[in-house]
Amino acid sequence: MNESRNDSMRLIYGYNVLGNIYSRLDDFENAEAYYLKALGLNRALPEYRQESVILNNLSAMFCNLLDKSDIAVDYANEGLKAIETDDMHDLRGYLLANIGGAYDAVKNQNEAFRYYHSARELLEKEKAPINLDELYISLANLHLILNNPDSTYYYAGKAKKMANKFGSTEIQSRALMSLSKADSIQGDYRSALINYQRSIALRDSVWNLQNKNRIAELKIIYETDIKTAENQLLSEQNQLKTRIIRNQRHLIYAISLIVALIIFFSFREYTVKRKILAQKKEIAKKNEQLTDLNRTKDLSLIH
Repeated sequence: MNESRNDSMRLIYGYNVLGNIYSRLDDFENAEAYYLKALGLNRALPEYRQESVILNNLSAMFCNLLDKSDIAVDYANEGLKAIETDDMHDLRGYLLANIGGAYDAVKNQNEAFRYYHSARELLEKEKAPINLDELYISLANLHLILNNPDSTYYYAGKAKKMANKFGSTEIQSRALMSLSKADSIQGDYRSALINYQRSIALRDSVWNLQNKNRIAELKIIYETDIKTAENQLLSEQNQLKTRIIRNQRHLIYAISLIVALIIFFSFREYTVKRKILAQKKEIAKKNEQLTDLNRTKDLSLIH
């Protein structure tokens, strides 16, 4: 029982990891398929509470896609409900940020601001908030759209500070790009150019690292596909062996039945023949006795 439970937990973890890999490769169809496999297994194993984590990954994957924003909101709302049973309240901020991102993607700035700020209030209370720097970038860029460079400076600056602290080159690059655009709005073109050049330099290093990571991730997918194919082949071979053994048993049973029937009818025929032979002997004996009796009578009449 425990072994089966542990196997299910490993599968949930493995499917979730594969979903993350496919998501980073922008293969959203396969990513969603693996996330949903993990979700289905998790719902069949209620004591392993990871439903809100998987739903957060699903909503995060779709929140920046214009034609998938409704799906992102639906997954995030499901995640918010699952939090109550999963007891993972630290995810609430991430799920709210995903909803904000979905509204941001469809240019609904009012709803985007509302959810972003709700998420920010929760995440800033965390000791080591994950993705808070990305949320600051989203707020900075939203303020750029609304032509609020001062707010962009504020949030991009906070994102850059966090990125420097945790060594996130990608966030540093994005923060510098936001600062460059704010500089342009303010007319400070020299600073805008400097921040832009620094952003591009960091972005190139991020791309190089991402390419290396993608090669590693593609290797994982390849090895997983090979393992899946091997397991499927082994399963098919086992099923074939089972069918062969079952057919052999059926054949043995059929032959045994035929032999038994042959023996039965042979014995029955032998018994009938013996009975007929015995009856013939009995009739012959009686006929002989009758002949002797008739002969005796004839002799009596002569005397």
